[in-house]
Amino acid sequence: MLKIDNHFATCDVYLASSLAALGHQLITIDKEQPTRCRFVFENSTTLQESVDAFWRKRLALEPQTLFSSMRSLKWQLHAN
Repeated sequence: MLKIDNHFATCDVYLASSLAALGHQLITIDKEQPTRCRFVFENSTTLQESVDAFWRKRLALEPQTLFSSMRSLKWQLHAN
């Protein structure tokens, strides 16, 4: 995980899918490294609380929303 100014980046597709499912703004998918990508979100206090809840296993999401978010991120990842 990386915090840069008003951005938050992660390489964890499950965390990124969870954040997107919660409605956090995905800015871009950074694919500069050939073997890894970074999902870059607009940083906020709410996003940081969501990240903390994810790692503490206290994040509640509706499964269909999460799976839809994951499909969408993977589609975006492979579309470009």
